[in-house]
Amino acid sequence: MKKLATCLAIAAAAVSAPAAAQLISYEGFDYADGTDIGLGPGTDTGSGWSGEWVRNGSNGVENSLRAIGGGLGYTDANGNALRTSGNYGLVDFNGLAADDAGGTRNAQWYRNLDLSGFGATNMTEVVGVGGSYYQSFIGERRGVSDPLTVDTNNDSIPDQTAFSPNDYARNAHYTVVNGGRLGEIVQVGNNGDSTLDRWKVRAKNVPVDDAVSDIPFAYNQQFVVVKITVGNLDTMDPNFIPDLVEVWFNPVLTSEGLAGSPDLTKFVLDNSISPLDIAQTGVGLLAGNEGGGRRGAVMAFDELRVGLDWESVTPIVPEPCAAALLGLCGLATVARRRR
Repeated sequence: MKKLATCLAIAAAAVSAPAAAQLISYEGFDYADGTDIGLGPGTDTGSGWSGEWVRNGSNGVENSLRAIGGGLGYTDANGNALRTSGNYGLVDFNGLAADDAGGTRNAQWYRNLDLSGFGATNMTEVVGVGGSYYQSFIGERRGVSDPLTVDTNNDSIPDQTAFSPNDYARNAHYTVVNGGRLGEIVQVGNNGDSTLDRWKVRAKNVPVDDAVSDIPFAYNQQFVVVKITVGNLDTMDPNFIPDLVEVWFNPVLTSEGLAGSPDLTKFVLDNSISPLDIAQTGVGLLAGNEGGGRRGAVMAFDELRVGLDWESVTPIVPEPCAAALLGLCGLATVARRRR
């Protein structure tokens, strides 16, 4: 009996997520292929949201958020696979029309977190000053490209003409939303730079002091983890510190410690002067429009998670040996009962 109990304990530990993991919201885009998402109450899936996906109404109805068959995935450098479900979501500035057929509307979609269980209206209230929380997603900028003179050696000087996304096409990103509609307090992706094709972080739609990585943005799928630490925003307090955003691209999944230092860090300031209160209420997905003779953007998103710790937004698929161990334990139980 003691051996059986030990066997079960080992197996359970192998297949269970850490006890501390606390997921708040999840969207795996578990819809049928081709489904238009956000069409009314009760139509959208996922968990931990206070409502459905909503289109920013000022951008008209041409753009779309729809499900595409075959979900996106990620396996880290140690062979750990991210747990996934369903298909993926495609944000398209031109909806079902061809991406080279013209179109002047941005595709902007948002969904609010359900924080009622915490008695809170935003994530700052949930974790408090000095507290941190996490979110993750898989993202890939797609769509039509145009010839453009680009910066190939990251020295901020355009040096080569390439068949590359343009400034409008690059305007695609994941958004940390503050308030209703699309209060874009923090953007993770690319934000309209016409020569620098890199993953970036921007605060409050202000280009001053963007945090810029060396990772190409267009046609380069990444699993992204975002950590937000709430600061003390009282500028008269000696302990004043702005809200901090840290971003990892394709990290090791199993722990923040093993993931190493973040690829991007940014204190959230308005033009590098005044602190901004992130006070996150939801998430947004954006793909920019066409203009100036350039093509608009399309961006794929999948596996959106918001949680209170690293493990909640980086769940891994249990190893086959762990599942097999549970099976052996089950057989041992049956054999013991038959004696």
